[in-house]
Amino acid sequence: MKKSQKHAEKLIELSPEHINAQESMIRLALVRMDFLEAKKWVDKWKQDHILLQFQDIIFLDDFLLELEIENQK
Repeated sequence: MKKSQKHAEKLIELSPEHINAQESMIRLALVRMDFLEAKKWVDKWKQDHILLQFQDIIFLDDFLLELEIENQK
């Protein structure tokens, strides 16, 4: 996991607004089951990329909801 975290952080360092860099951070936070970090990145992703397709937004919102429910157990 450390390698993937370093890779994602490097992508953000090189290009913080790039969609792939942000999605890497989102996926990493989801894998680590870190709801707050994932939500932070999803919100930034939505703000920076306002022309996203509705199905992409719903896809990540569903993952966030699942993670939030899992964390409440």
